[in-house]
Amino acid sequence: MPTGGSKYAILKKNSTTNYDVSFYGPYIVNVKDYGATGNGVTDDKTAIYAAMAAMTDNSCLYFPAGVYLISNWLSFDPADGIVASSLSNITIMGDGMGVSTIKFQRSGSALQGGVVINIPYTCSEFNLRNFTADGNCIARVPGQSGFKLAASGSVVRNVEVINAGQFSMALGRYDGNYITDMSVIGCLVQNGYADGINFNCVQRGLILGNEVNQSDDDCIRSEEHT
Repeated sequence: MPTGGSKYAILKKNSTTNYDVSFYGPYIVNVKDYGATGNGVTDDKTAIYAAMAAMTDNSCLYFPAGVYLISNWLSFDPADGIVASSLSNITIMGDGMGVSTIKFQRSGSALQGGVVINIPYTCSEFNLRNFTADGNCIARVPGQSGFKLAASGSVVRNVEVINAGQFSMALGRYDGNYITDMSVIGCLVQNGYADGINFNCVQRGLILGNEVNQSDDDCIRSEEHT
């Protein structure tokens, strides 16, 4: 039973779409209800985009167990046309590291995969937990971080990031401006081609109980003010 603290819990039946949901607060959006397969073969990008478009503030994007291939990033920047506005108090959640995986789909023999999730500074209070983000890169590719998170007041907990082409976790802003309050707790980073966990322009950051394996650069790096 995946949980999101005291705010909600999901109680699942055997069927992928016939499930009981009991929660207090957030609105839960199950990507499988929008046609995502999680079979590791089908490109689930369009179905996940439809689920994201249904989200509002105080909601949860839920990935049941499976491997979800995407041929483009999951961006919460309204400029990318997936969500209508910048969101706050959002949870992105799976059933566990290595159980729910969001994997960028490489094209043919390309060395690079891509950024799995992009959350800009115009958003706030994002909680990422209990899933694996697979950038699917097999070489260092500038800009191809596992995920980019620049929303103040965010927490990343029990998330695995693998095969990122640059920073596995790119946290903060990279334009000289600052965000506040970012926590990374109990995460696992593996096979990245640059820094494992990179904090940039973050005021009041917490890094606790994480493991970084086989990073081609710094395991953990903090730049500017933290």
